[in-house]
Amino acid sequence: MAQVKVNIARRQYGVGKIWGAPLGTYTSTYAPEATNGKFDLGTTAATEVPGNVAALPVGITTEGMTFTRSIETEEDEAAEQYAPINVLVTGESAGLAFEMKTLNLTNLYFLFNAPPNQGADPDDTTAVDVVVPTPGDEVKHQWLWCSQDDSMLILLYSALNTGELSLSATKGAGGMNGAVDLQGTMPDASIAPTLFKIRVAGAKWAETVATD
Repeated sequence: MAQVKVNIARRQYGVGKIWGAPLGTYTSTYAPEATNGKFDLGTTAATEVPGNVAALPVGITTEGMTFTRSIETEEDEAAEQYAPINVLVTGESAGLAFEMKTLNLTNLYFLFNAPPNQGADPDDTTAVDVVVPTPGDEVKHQWLWCSQDDSMLILLYSALNTGELSLSATKGAGGMNGAVDLQGTMPDASIAPTLFKIRVAGAKWAETVATD
């Protein structure tokens, strides 16, 4: 029996990294190049920043992220045919879901669909209120994920967190986490003409079948 050749380099492992950013931080022209098959996202201090200092790292998660994209279709049928004579695409959706384990003021603002950097940070002698937007006043953000090996980027140009907010304080190592279920929305035309962008780098992504 013929066997499929195995090239383990074609597999993707690890959870990668996630950043949130204000709308307009990234546009369709954002297209970082790669060195030695890896995207060079740059660094500032000890924090990796994907090409723009406005991006804020989410930190650690419980189980990584899940990116989804789906289309809605409608079948065109004729009485004289058993099978549809055409299938029309009538809609598209995209989203990103993960659960934050790092909870700080920035991530709380992301959870509540509020703009980050709203004022002074709390310290050992100063407390601040978390400014939660009233329903209808939420703001959208952009989201960028980079794979563990820095060879794949997924950019969601505009999204709202539609997940149910549930902060649990429990006994044991579980700790308090924040669920994020991002629903992509069509960005302004000045940002991008699509919901998302996927960009890959390195020979491992080549279409050739000789090395598969």
